[in-house]
Amino acid sequence: CVHQEKLDSPYYLGRVPALYFISRWYEGAARGELIKLVAQELKEPQSVLHRAMLIAAALKLGYHDQAIDRHVRRLCSKQVDGAWLASALYYEPPTHLGRRYAGSPELTTAFVVEALQLYLGQSRDTAQHH
Repeated sequence: CVHQEKLDSPYYLGRVPALYFISRWYEGAARGELIKLVAQELKEPQSVLHRAMLIAAALKLGYHDQAIDRHVRRLCSKQVDGAWLASALYYEPPTHLGRRYAGSPELTTAFVVEALQLYLGQSRDTAQHH
């Protein structure tokens, strides 16, 4: 799927969730290609939720550059009253009104907190090595 860039899902919105979920466990030969896909997605405008998922994916894959720092700052700037607003993550069953999307502030906030935790953990590890 990574080599052929077939990452769309019938359940999740876009290919970012697939990149995120794969990054949580993947250690195979396509790791470099996976990092390239994550970095490519980070160059595109993203919802707060997808941006957090991409930051977490990048960090889990060992990828960190100055763009990650900018994306983290952008995530932090989107905080509203200690949380982040809902972003669409998955599709709801279709109705007579067409396709619907679902997500929640709690879900978005959980992904942002994970990304920030990974970022801060990596920053601490880097500081200890210097």
